Amino acid sequence: MQLKDDEVIQGLVATEFFRGAVYINLAESAPHNQPPNKKYDGVGGHLFAIAIKLSIAVDCGGYVFFDAKNTELVEHYADKFGANLLGARIHQYRMEIDVDAAQKLIEKYTLEGDLNVR
Repeated sequence: MQLKDDEVIQGLVATEFFRGAVYINLAESAPHNQPPNKKYDGVGGHLFAIAIKLSIAVDCGGYVFFDAKNTELVEHYADKFGANLLGARIHQYRMEIDVDAAQKLIEKYTLEGDLNVR
């Protein structure tokens, strides 16, 4: 993800189409956007909004799922993004963002430009 008219990478998101849904493999803010000295706030939300926009583009309605790294992030994603803990056997911190929460996220995190899907 980049700012308009700026080539500096602010964050990256990696996704894949998996069993009829979009799985977020990785969503990571650039080092200069991580605590304690963030240059920009909200980069993570924009990265998830990009994945949701992709989910809509491939007819998944905005539904995405991912694996949080720890319990603190489970709480963060639930609080900030409306994500739900699935607690799947494959990963104890597997989470989803359903279509209702997805719509709220893309309304909050305005995006411009192409997805540049590769």
